[in-house]
This record gives sequence, structure tokens and C-alpha cells, in this order.
Amino acid sequence: MQIGSKVKKLRELRNFTQSYLANYLDITQSTYSRYEKDELHFTADMLQKLATLLGLSVNAIQQFDAHKIFQYIESVANCAHHQSIKEQKLSADLLQSLQNENELLRSSLQDLRSVINTFKKA
Repeated sequence: MQIGSKVKKLRELRNFTQSYLANYLDITQSTYSRYEKDELHFTADMLQKLATLLGLSVNAIQQFDAHKIFQYIESVANCAHHQSIKEQKLSADLLQSLQNENELLRSSLQDLRSVINTFKKA
């Protein structure tokens, strides 16, 4: 899997649009699309910016394997019937906590981007 395809999968997993990442990288959406199609190659600086936005290292992006991630998710989902009621409740609570934290982080990140954009315009 080429780096553009990996970035695309990671973008989709984060529910980011191409336009959002293009704006973040200060390029057009059509140019960004060419990076995901591996028609253009991300620079080291672009990869670092994407890694920061995605909350990963550049190395993690390069080693990303969507197939393994989906296998892991499936194996975790399928093990629920082997858990006790207490373990299932703890898993559900943990998942809810992570989802709440993710929403809080997303909101905070959006607020931070707004502040940054305000300073850029000034």
C-alpha cells in the first residue's frame, strides 16, 4: 500500500474530508486528491503536519496497515460473547469514555484551529 492510500484510510477513519486536510496543508483539494492517489508524493514536512493532525508519528503512518486494524477490530468485536456481563459492561463503559474523550479532543482541536486562523488573518 502506497503512502497516499495509507493517508486516505487514516483520513477516512478520522472522518476528515479531503478539503479539510487540503486546507490544513494550504493546498487545493484537487492537488490533495492527487497525493492520496499517489500521483504526487508527500514531502517530509507535509507528512509531519499530517502526523500531527492525525495524532500519529510519521513512522506510524508509513507502517499503517488497514487490513490488520480491521482484523483487530473484528477480533475484539467477536470476543464479546466470551466475556462475563461485568467485562462487557466495563468494555462498554471504556468505549463510551473513549468516544466522549474523542469528541472533547475534536472540539478542542476545532477551537484551536479557529484561534490559529484568526491569528493568520491578523
